[in-house]
Amino acid sequence: MDGSDLNLLLTGWGIGTEWDEGDFNDDELVDDSDLNWLLSNWTYPPASSSSVPEPATMAFLCLGALALIRRRRAGKRRVGCGVVVTF
Repeated sequence: MDGSDLNLLLTGWGIGTEWDEGDFNDDELVDDSDLNWLLSNWTYPPASSSSVPEPATMAFLCLGALALIRRRRAGKRRVGCGVVVTF
């Protein structure tokens, strides 16, 4: 069931008596019971995309995190007697 079936239902509302006129429950009348039947059997399009980032994105995030860690460690320099100076 999709939009084309909804169009059949709307076109045959109150006058249709066949499946191709919107009578989906074969009671020879297109009415709200056909609409309810249509809505209960409606098919939604499958999800074609997911929210999982692609591998390249994850790789760039990891490289950026490693660069920040390295930069932070490089900022600390030891100056005689174990004293740490941060720039």
